[in-house]
Amino acid sequence: WRSFLAYEILFFWGLSAMLQASFTPDIAAGFPHFHYFRFWMGHQGVILALIYATVVYEIRPTFKSLIKSFIALNIFLVIAAIVNLLLDANYFWICGKPVNHIGERIPTLLDYMGPWPWYILTGEVVALAHFLLAYSPFYIIKRKEQK
Repeated sequence: WRSFLAYEILFFWGLSAMLQASFTPDIAAGFPHFHYFRFWMGHQGVILALIYATVVYEIRPTFKSLIKSFIALNIFLVIAAIVNLLLDANYFWICGKPVNHIGERIPTLLDYMGPWPWYILTGEVVALAHFLLAYSPFYIIKRKEQK
């Protein structure tokens, strides 16, 4: 059973977020710790699953998929913000930039996106740019096929 809506959302979230996590991993445990393997297998597994669905099942995202995924992302962030308030947590770094277990700030790409809460808006622009970049090969192929 395949869900095109799940693919639409996960294609953009997965490629953008998982690639970002791969370039800037936030993992304290090193090789050969279990959490090291869990982090890398989980993140790379999402990317491989998306590539598999795209190639084997021939599922393709559309521009509408990009819009749906961006809207879903914002709904998800609102829900995450509510969960953060209820649990005094900081999932997805909505309530502040990340700190380690002793309260020291962890350097991330968020450092280049401005102070809280402005980095959230900058992140929206970056996410949209990532989504457009992920969609661009499909747009180019579609344009070539139409000619």
